[in-house]
Amino acid sequence: MKRVLVASCQENLLSTITLVLKQWGYRTIGSCKSEELHELVDTVAPQLVVLDDAWLTQQSPDVRSALLAHLNTNTAHLALITAADSPLAEISRAHHILPSPVNIFSLYSLTQTLLEDYPRRNFRTSINLPVMFRRQSRSWELARIDTLGTGGMFIKTGHRLQAGEVLGLCVPLLGMHEELEMIGQVVYAVEPCPENNYMQGYGISFSGMEGNSTSALNDFLEDLFFMRVDKADGNRESFDPTDLRRQTRRQAALSAHI
Repeated sequence: MKRVLVASCQENLLSTITLVLKQWGYRTIGSCKSEELHELVDTVAPQLVVLDDAWLTQQSPDVRSALLAHLNTNTAHLALITAADSPLAEISRAHHILPSPVNIFSLYSLTQTLLEDYPRRNFRTSINLPVMFRRQSRSWELARIDTLGTGGMFIKTGHRLQAGEVLGLCVPLLGMHEELEMIGQVVYAVEPCPENNYMQGYGISFSGMEGNSTSALNDFLEDLFFMRVDKADGNRESFDPTDLRRQTRRQAALSAHI
């Protein structure tokens, strides 16, 4: 299991990032104490260390310099959560920058790039949601979405589709009173067989999405993901998704689909 060490003086941000990373399958340890970090770097041997610039600002220059020097002697990647106008000189010593406020898409991209042998390009999550699709000069057909992401989706349908086939898509964004219309293309097929319990489905990539559609899809995926994290968190008081996102959750409309 890949290991991540997170340091922040903002308790909600620290606990929320820790919960998110655990949801993605990483062993994650959070700390707000500088004296602990030196020991944790050695004992945990993390592949990734994420520091909050607000936390770094509270440390003395000597402590900051010693900590960063210690990190540079290890093989861990160093990422710094910081605003674009941060005055911290240590920014230049970070390997990677996470713009503040952090969102799950930049955090997902960072962990995929740095920690995964076969990184995914786009954030995605499982869901049970209807989708309408239409082939050229044909009527609309109904299918089910099994996974949905920023770049595409996997659908289950009894209809036979061909690789490369272009589809019109209509996805209801439940809880947002909005339907997302876009163009998709079949990029691969899963044929039914005993090894996959006779599941038949198709991977669809999105194309030609406009800015408003992209923003709506991202908001919907955030809602869905944070509901899942919220359900998995046994200590609700430690979880505050507003630290990583802007929108309010639409829990009632989405709860039946996760």
